[in-house]
Amino acid sequence: ARRAVEVAGLSDVITVLEGYSTELALPPCDVVLHEIVGDIGSEEGVAACMHDLQNRPDVIDSSVDGWSVPRRVDTWVAPINLRMPCPDGDGDGPPELRLPMVPPAPCLLGGKQLLESVDMEAHGGVQLEQTRSLTWVVEAHGGVQLEQTRSLTWVVEAHGGVQ
Repeated sequence: ARRAVEVAGLSDVITVLEGYSTELALPPCDVVLHEIVGDIGSEEGVAACMHDLQNRPDVIDSSVDGWSVPRRVDTWVAPINLRMPCPDGDGDGPPELRLPMVPPAPCLLGGKQLLESVDMEAHGGVQLEQTRSLTWVVEAHGGVQLEQTRSLTWVVEAHGGVQ
């Protein structure tokens, strides 16, 4: 990162700090730009890091709209059927199945639902714990019989963006 800042000629306006933000003495700033988002939005610690910053008014005024980019990260899930043809391996190991980011429609067994939402500008601060009950009426596509489906796997989408 430090080299990229130098090459871009921005060394006089960007300071690269190494370490965990929760353990560093941070200088005051106007905006926090981050990408600590996993396949499940919170898995890389975005909620905990932003919660920590919200409790450090000497670093950032989190009461100001737009203090965090992205502002919100939502994780959506849906049940899918993985009974798809699997290509033969290259001979060096077992074949692997790679799904596209959005699975083909015949794989979906139900509609997507919100699993979690990490909103950096939520009233009262970032929620560190969330509880949701998700229920699906499983729709069989392509002749798949529900009694033949032995397991369900979640498709996870993480969307970050400025609102």
